[in-house]
Amino acid sequence: MNRPGAERTLFWAMAIACFTAALACLAARAVDRAAIDVLRDRSGYLIVRVLAPEGDDGLNRAATALIGDPGIAAAEVMSPERAANLIEAWTGGAPPTGELPPLRLIEVTLAPDAPADASAARDLVRTLSDAGVTAEAIGPPDDPRADQAARLRQAALWGAGGLAGVMALIVALAARAFAGRRRDFVTVMADLGAERGDVSLRLSDEAGGVGFLAGLIGAGAAGAAGAALLSVVEPNGAWLAGLAPADVAPLIAAPLLAALAAGAGAHFAANALFARAARLG
Repeated sequence: MNRPGAERTLFWAMAIACFTAALACLAARAVDRAAIDVLRDRSGYLIVRVLAPEGDDGLNRAATALIGDPGIAAAEVMSPERAANLIEAWTGGAPPTGELPPLRLIEVTLAPDAPADASAARDLVRTLSDAGVTAEAIGPPDDPRADQAARLRQAALWGAGGLAGVMALIVALAARAFAGRRRDFVTVMADLGAERGDVSLRLSDEAGGVGFLAGLIGAGAAGAAGAALLSVVEPNGAWLAGLAPADVAPLIAAPLLAALAAGAGAHFAANALFARAARLG
């Protein structure tokens, strides 16, 4: 005999699994965005060393050419004080003593939509060459924060993917138990001469609908929890303007993946029940 209470328990088990998976994916996306910002700050920063012409004329001509480039957000001649601070930050030691010699360096920040790879340095050198300036572009030294951000990003994505897989398995097992409670229906259908595919399709559709509804509830609860947390962190609602399609993708994918997992679990259960009913018949 089917017990409605047991079916409700299975449904809420699916919903909680979907909530957990969606929330974990949202957290992984937040970590991913933070890591991307760190990596972008590093990859979007270059230092230009002016080789010729000598003197302030070369620096000024180079700075003017760089500021006029649409792929560059900012270009500023590096002062000795700024150079000393960078040396201290990059080496982790004390700032250099004494006056630094003229470095003839320009700090360059690339535009957000500019390619932040090896081609950016070549483009800078080409732009300066067109302006009659001979220069070389170098990147900042290795930054431990960038390596940590890359490892954290990878760990977050793998962790969220693994947890989502486990939650999908829980949904499939719950749907399998849900379909197992339709044993009487399968037996009757087998006695009436129904095909196995018809029976499994019927139960898969039913379980898929239940899984989709559970996914909607779980994703909605995860989205509400994430929005509440962001509203506490940024009460002015600025986080809404920064939302990207990838940020809400876990919420959209959760009901669909839950429906697929539930349908697959019910399909296997229906096949097993039909085979048993056919043997008994």
